[in-house]
Amino acid sequence: MRERTTGTDPEAWSREVQTLLGQLLALLRRAPGPGPLTTLLEPARELLERLRAGLGALEADVERREKATVYRLVAERLGERLRLGPAAALGLTLALCGETDPALLRDAPAPLATELAEAARVLLVVKVSYAAGAAHDARLRRLITVITLRDGQPVASDVEQELPWDQVPPEVREQRLVSGSPAVEYRLYPREAEPCR
Repeated sequence: MRERTTGTDPEAWSREVQTLLGQLLALLRRAPGPGPLTTLLEPARELLERLRAGLGALEADVERREKATVYRLVAERLGERLRLGPAAALGLTLALCGETDPALLRDAPAPLATELAEAARVLLVVKVSYAAGAAHDARLRRLITVITLRDGQPVASDVEQELPWDQVPPEVREQRLVSGSPAVEYRLYPREAEPCR
């Protein structure tokens, strides 16, 4: 049996999934007549387990990349407001939003308590919404809203982008498919446990 490819490149995983499905179909086509099925079912089960693990890793990677993009865009706004470099602003953003994923935290320095307090005073709201585009369009619009305090007044900054369906986080796709809701919104700061409804 082939070894699973390493990494989480979407194209590589797509090829891997195609290969695994092809192997599964080949096994099923060679199914013997009446007799012990265990010799057929065990390799098929192993292939399906590998397929499931591969798809799970791909979905986790899509979610991680989306979160990294959102955090980077928020950090740019916060960095501009506090006159910080990208790494320091990212560290503050991740801390304020309560991020715990080691892969996302790896490149961001842990902020000092004084920096964190100043950032918490300046950063008022961070929310991300995903809304349906035109009818029969598989893309969603992502809107990131960052509200900061400037000269005692709240100032909103919006970043909007269209995302193809395969780049939309799995949880958002599931919400859209299950509930049929035209939009899903998350408040990253101040933190909330559940998506806004």
